Amino acid sequence: MLPTITLKQIGFRFLFMLFGAPLFCQQAIQFEEVLLTEIESYAPAAKKNQLVVKMAYGTSSVSNPALLKKLQGKKVEAIDYYFTDFPKGQSFDALHSARLTKLTALIPNLWKRKFFISWKAYRQTSCETEAEAKQLFHGFVITYSAGDPLAFLSPTNRAILDSVETEVSLENPNSTEDITQFLQGEGVKITNLEINDTTKLTKPYLYFKEEEGVIGIFEGLMLTTGLAANAVGPNDKANKSFVGSKKAVTDPEILSLFPKSKKLFDPCILEFDIQIDADTLVFNYVFASEEFPEYLTYHDVFGFFISGKGIADAKDIKLSPEAFERLSAELEFPDAVLSELKKISEKPYINRRGYVGVFRQKFGKKAGEFLKAIDPYIVDIKNLAVLPNGEEVSVGNINHKKNAHLYRPNTLEHDPKVFKAWQYDGFSVPLQAKVQVTPNQTYHLIMAIADQKDASLDSAIFISGTGINGKKK
Repeated sequence: MLPTITLKQIGFRFLFMLFGAPLFCQQAIQFEEVLLTEIESYAPAAKKNQLVVKMAYGTSSVSNPALLKKLQGKKVEAIDYYFTDFPKGQSFDALHSARLTKLTALIPNLWKRKFFISWKAYRQTSCETEAEAKQLFHGFVITYSAGDPLAFLSPTNRAILDSVETEVSLENPNSTEDITQFLQGEGVKITNLEINDTTKLTKPYLYFKEEEGVIGIFEGLMLTTGLAANAVGPNDKANKSFVGSKKAVTDPEILSLFPKSKKLFDPCILEFDIQIDADTLVFNYVFASEEFPEYLTYHDVFGFFISGKGIADAKDIKLSPEAFERLSAELEFPDAVLSELKKISEKPYINRRGYVGVFRQKFGKKAGEFLKAIDPYIVDIKNLAVLPNGEEVSVGNINHKKNAHLYRPNTLEHDPKVFKAWQYDGFSVPLQAKVQVTPNQTYHLIMAIADQKDASLDSAIFISGTGINGKKK
């Protein structure tokens, strides 16, 4: 299986006071994973719609608490936490807890929107002494939005939008088992589900529900290349995005999913084993992106990759290193054949036609005998996120210029309900992933989406809550 996206972890465990009239209560919030980046140092500078909350070195004391009054009536978009772990080798959980508790006490309503806030932590490393550590910035930088986000609309258009009744609700899956049950439709059994989780508070995936079904799906699971909560409308920004990391992906298994891509950022990957008691696997989805309509050459990428034996029309294959080891032990092949197979086993997948051609070219009449013996150790791979003409689903292949009948711009003029419900600048029409398989075989399915070329401008897959189903012809 593909590994969970590797993240450095910072553990925060704390209790904070949640004030409300007339009751007083406590609620435990646990930070299991927060996106953490190491930097040498940070020098805060005053910026529009940002507050710099300064804390003293080694304490949770806030030097400028009155500043937070500016957040009244504002919407918190992002919170960045800066700290040093000096002296080295010590635990700072208690200090992180105290600082977060203090922040929450100063902003009592903060956690009502916890999945809508981009959280990041930055460890500053350029300090060898306590004196140097004290010179670095400690505290939080809070980014907020102010004013009416729809002020750009004319009075007429604002009246149109106000007359529309639609609302998106989001929910955090409780566990991988919860997602398993959610996706598991009729005639299939899903096991061994894994999903990369950037952070518990900055979710790249969430359940969604919109009772009007304005994009063609009423509810389901959303995978994004950023902050899933940013998907909620109205579409008041043309470039809404969350940059999880400015470093491109280096994991060869992830890169292998999109071999034609230049660079990949902020991947979200869901994978599982699936057993199908019918001869066809099918599910419905919608693709959306902030790359529409301007950045058709920077289009983000995604795919639904199924692997196993007996996949109809599969053009690619995979020989895993484990399968190669078994093959080497169980079959007597010339060294030249084993050498070719070892090369194949070191690649995530290879084109079947090219593999057959190489063997025929190198081994002549013997090639057929070798290929027949090797075949049981090889599995098929197919990307199900394709159009009827075979093109991959992407911003570059579905837009206002190409396959326009499959594209829907998210503008007030085109559909006020979509405009009010969702933030993404464009959507595909509902699409269907479908493939013929061998009944009762177990297959491996990977759903992956990633930013391409840069980490900006998010994209998303909306997977229908009707689940992944098996159907008979």
